[in-house]
Amino acid sequence: MGIVVKSFKDQFSSDERLKESKNIIAKYPDRVPVIIEKYSNADLPDMEKNKYLVPRDMTVGHSFTC
Repeated sequence: MGIVVKSFKDQFSSDERLKESKNIIAKYPDRVPVIIEKYSNADLPDMEKNKYLVPRDMTVGHSFTC
């Protein structure tokens, strides 16, 4: 049986997430902080990280072709 991992939202309160995102945006104003998680029932390998900084002009369609 696999290890149950809490989602990012369950691990950190709304205030914690807001504080971290404000700090990141202040440090990297040309980037958007994004959390990407695997669907719990997905048959995919585990992800090494879930926090990403993407350019403000990047589209969702572009992210799938990189």
